[in-house]
Amino acid sequence: HPYRAVEVRPGIFFVDFVKGDGVGSSDVSMIIDRTDGKVTVADSSFVDRNGAIRMHTDIIDGRIADSGPIEPRLPSTELVGKRIYYRYSPTEHYEHIYLNAGTFVWHCIKGGEVGLADVDPIQVFELADGIVILHWSETVMPVESIVVIDLTNGRSIGRMFCWDGPTLAPVHLPFDSRFTILGDTSYPTD
Repeated sequence: HPYRAVEVRPGIFFVDFVKGDGVGSSDVSMIIDRTDGKVTVADSSFVDRNGAIRMHTDIIDGRIADSGPIEPRLPSTELVGKRIYYRYSPTEHYEHIYLNAGTFVWHCIKGGEVGLADVDPIQVFELADGIVILHWSETVMPVESIVVIDLTNGRSIGRMFCWDGPTLAPVHLPFDSRFTILGDTSYPTD
């Protein structure tokens, strides 16, 4: 399959490709860490939920051959409390607010979805020092996303996978961004 491969940091790669056709297609993203041998695969596909076509992503742990046993990535709370302003292009800007380990808010500041916002479920996993893997499922639109967020270098690499409502044609949207952390909320302990 044709694929996109981006070196996020030295030794850490984001590899993404689409396989299959129509509602039988899936978007496979692999986060490969050659420094420790761990591989995380996000396999997003179409599913039928009570007669409605939706999306689903399986997160699969793996390992580069002969680099040790397969171990699951640990959950991370590194994003909790952060407000991050993402610049995906000169015309597309979004803010994310990470409310807790399982929920975030996104809203479009500038671009095709300006004024739109939603609250969606997330999963966040440790990848390396100052870098995490974020997976989210949009609740209103059938969209699945996986992204590597490098908090140290202010960069993200990822993709969205969804379908065009009228045609059910798969839509694969690779992206990368530069971002600014606008705030980092710490809650009182008392």
